[in-house]
Amino acid sequence: MPTSRTMVVLSAGFALGLLIVWNTLTLSFSAVLPETVLIFRNSLSVAHAIRAKAFIDVGAAAAAQTHALAAVVASPIARDGLGLFVMTLADQGKVRAARKAARALVINGNRDDVGNLMRLRFAAEDGNVPLMLQRSDAVLRSTMQENVDIVAGLGAEAQDPAFANKLAAKLAGSPPWRYRFLHQLGARPELAGGAWNVLSALAKSKAPPTPDEMTPYFWITARTLDPGIARSQWNMFFGKRSNAYKNAVNDPEFDGKSGVPPFAWYLPRDENIATSLVSDGAHGSQLFAEYSGVRTSLLVTQSTQFLPGYWRLKFHAASSESESRQKITVTLACNPSSIQIMQHTVALLPAMQSYGQLVTIPDQGCANQRLDFFAEANFAQEGVQISLDDVRLTLVNVGLQAAP
Repeated sequence: MPTSRTMVVLSAGFALGLLIVWNTLTLSFSAVLPETVLIFRNSLSVAHAIRAKAFIDVGAAAAAQTHALAAVVASPIARDGLGLFVMTLADQGKVRAARKAARALVINGNRDDVGNLMRLRFAAEDGNVPLMLQRSDAVLRSTMQENVDIVAGLGAEAQDPAFANKLAAKLAGSPPWRYRFLHQLGARPELAGGAWNVLSALAKSKAPPTPDEMTPYFWITARTLDPGIARSQWNMFFGKRSNAYKNAVNDPEFDGKSGVPPFAWYLPRDENIATSLVSDGAHGSQLFAEYSGVRTSLLVTQSTQFLPGYWRLKFHAASSESESRQKITVTLACNPSSIQIMQHTVALLPAMQSYGQLVTIPDQGCANQRLDFFAEANFAQEGVQISLDDVRLTLVNVGLQAAP
């Protein structure tokens, strides 16, 4: 099993490999048909790059370095040749020469991806954490698509709280890659431990994580890993401003101020349905959806924790359809097993109506649940408006000894 530091080295190496493929093809093609390449490239730079590759092939590091650096000076192709050179030297164990070339690559190429990745690799191999973070910052500021691999390496390192603290300090400076990094990190279940260490350390900084930055972590942890742990962690951030601990629907009146999904309402938005929270003038706010009616779509969802026993679900809902053609279905399922314990479908009227349904929560394997509302397809000629409000589960009887 590779160590977290090895993960950083491998991640940097993988990204380097992708970047270098084109460089290798270019130089190989130049060696075979240099007169063709010279039409498109500066002749002096190409010549130096080709000679640098030739010297690499025969192990003449000093001569190869001379021509690679000359290629850098001649034109931008220099970064191609030198990037290949740096990789080859590193793989041959010629560390000092490789590091010198990588430094030259960054200096001459400004924010060159290959050079920064190589320097990240060297820092990881040395176990130099401050330098690792400095190099990672340089890589993640670029636009290269392979950032996800660097995120994986840093996330593995962040399993160590000490490293996570240093990474959080870097994030507290609000680098331009912060949002993307936290989203990519939080969305990977295998990096959950590192993600939590980073978020909890960042929470103590002057720039704590925003709700949007935390959502991917809580969503993945609650829906695929351990809902109980996720809820305990969620409460550390949002418990004081949430009306939901156990045995209550969070934010039953949709005020939108009670934390982040999945323990607060998640409102989907796609080409088939668009949901939002709007003022209803009487009770404060409610869920409002513009629905095409083309296919059954998720209206809103929330993760819950109700004790075993008998409960009564109550909610208010309405539809713009005057002939009760629009229906919604509410389900309650155990999480993460997805075993459904309730499914109830109702036909909506234009005026807000109260609806209810009894539900039994089993005493085994269902400590955490998922509450979903779906808009059923109605094939109407025009779009439909749906309103939902005051969603609650009320306890009828604790335990399963007696029927309600």
